[in-house]
Amino acid sequence: MPNAAEEPKTATKPDSGELKDLMDENYDLKIINRAMDYFIDQLQREREHLIKQVVDSSQRVGHA
Repeated sequence: MPNAAEEPKTATKPDSGELKDLMDENYDLKIINRAMDYFIDQLQREREHLIKQVVDSSQRVGHA
């Protein structure tokens, strides 16, 4: 005879308030993900620019 811990749990349907909260949280997370992607792209472009400057400076020092 199965005990309460072994019984399969049935999914409950969220009420409209809980559903709205989940939808709002999902929307917020999507915005955060887009912002993080934008920030990462900015950092990568900045890093590429700085590396180019370091290489250019290194070549000038090498010629001197």
